[in-house]
Amino acid sequence: MKKCILLLFLLGFLGSCHTEDTALSEPQTEYRPVLANREDLDKLIHIKSAQPIKQKGKIYFKNNFIFLVEPQQGIHIIDNRRPEEPHQIGFIEIPACVDVAAKGNILYADNATDLVLIDISNPFSPKLIKRLPNVFPDLLPPDNGSIPEIYTPAKRPKNTVIIRWEKP
Repeated sequence: MKKCILLLFLLGFLGSCHTEDTALSEPQTEYRPVLANREDLDKLIHIKSAQPIKQKGKIYFKNNFIFLVEPQQGIHIIDNRRPEEPHQIGFIEIPACVDVAAKGNILYADNATDLVLIDISNPFSPKLIKRLPNVFPDLLPPDNGSIPEIYTPAKRPKNTVIIRWEKP
């Protein structure tokens, strides 16, 4: 009986493995990527005054401050020292940001394929301190389609990254 179960498991596992290029075998998307030059990514990150929250994403709470991701836009900074009256104090514009975490006084956020480190020792005046390039895979289209072959890293213009997807 054990041999039969093991054989079924192995057949199922091996049957699910394939070597095709997923960019060619998955359904294509109706979206088109917006590309940015890798050298310009730092220039796309801006520290701004509080902005209206349009869409809520992931939340990180640190030292009575809330860091709320607005998917694909950036991170809202909310002063929550008085929980009965939280108020927005700023916004870190980070294109293609969907996730955030913190350790010590460093906020970690994704920026397309890169990981950016932001000093939040003073949440009223955050500062970009470092960028780690190519930590994450390319952004996928919002409809979960695959990246069309013409927009894969080997085919698109050199030194570009996908920062968002738009319908044509």
